[in-house]
Amino acid sequence: MNTPATNLFFVARNTVFPEGALFELVNQLYLPDGKNFRSAETEEEKRQPDAGYLFPDLGKGEPGLMPAADLLPCPPFAENLPPGKGALQVTRLGIVYDQPLKKPAVNAPIIAYSEILVHETLHWQRLGLPAAQLPVITHIEVFDKLRQTETEDYLYPAITRHNDIDYYCAEMSHIHFGFYRLRFFTEEGYSYYADVIKHFPASVKQKYDALLLEDDNPSRASLPNALRFSEFGYELPAAGKEVKMPGTEPVSISELAQFIAARKPGTQPDAENAVQILNLSLALTTEWGENFGKPIEERLRRRHPEIDSSLCQQLQQYANEAAYYIYEQAAQVVLHNLSEASARQNALQKYPWLNNENLSRLLNIGFYYAIR
Repeated sequence: MNTPATNLFFVARNTVFPEGALFELVNQLYLPDGKNFRSAETEEEKRQPDAGYLFPDLGKGEPGLMPAADLLPCPPFAENLPPGKGALQVTRLGIVYDQPLKKPAVNAPIIAYSEILVHETLHWQRLGLPAAQLPVITHIEVFDKLRQTETEDYLYPAITRHNDIDYYCAEMSHIHFGFYRLRFFTEEGYSYYADVIKHFPASVKQKYDALLLEDDNPSRASLPNALRFSEFGYELPAAGKEVKMPGTEPVSISELAQFIAARKPGTQPDAENAVQILNLSLALTTEWGENFGKPIEERLRRRHPEIDSSLCQQLQQYANEAAYYIYEQAAQVVLHNLSEASARQNALQKYPWLNNENLSRLLNIGFYYAIR
């Protein structure tokens, strides 16, 4: 099956989702067609007042359209968002009988919303149904409603105990942000389903706020420097002020080169812009998405042309060392050998130049790697 072309959109105004919520949608306008929807093919159809972008779940488990005027296209950005950071929203719970027109031999037990387990921590995300009320669950299917494909299938899932209650659970921490249906299958002639939205982290609203600063662009569909503030942990400028990237001032190359060559734990450069370059190098080195694992030289020298190729390579190597140290600390937290506060303290003791954005992001990535 061909994967539909998609795009990211911010919700600007509606009564369902908070302003600035981010969603991945099929990049195509649709029109109502009875109880279904069809693509708007012509320019005239696309201008129809009831045309809109199709949400596989508009907050109550059912698909629906949202007008293009209520959405802002989100420009591409480096994917630094571990899936485990997205909150789960259960929008609908139901039962499907294998033979809906035939009276079932056994009625399925009713499960209330209040009985669903949604357990989210820094280390995992689990969604489950109470085992005591159910027959044996043979498998749990996670179905992507946007792409119409199966994302995960847990065969004979183990029972997880939480607060002295047993649950059949699906692990959702590695599942990407989007719209899903979880089906809990039995051998009794019926299955349960839960419609779920896995939201992007609330922090992406910074990118939405940055878009609103682009008053010169009527479509607000492109975002130059302002977007990079939230990517690399800098504060957004106040509206009306000049957008200027921190760390773009000339830096003492000799000081930075000497610091990288020494790599003495527990130290940092004296110059503030050198510290900013270290954090920028770390952010570029650990980008997800299309730049994952790629050399940072071109992207770094775009902002700091005074940094030569050799120093770029040394910065990337040093950044990788810092990242893997943080991942190791995160793994110890998952193994309950270390508290998260201690992991942060250890990282800052060894790399005191770390900013909070990089440290928090890399710890979360480390948690994700540790529980995969």
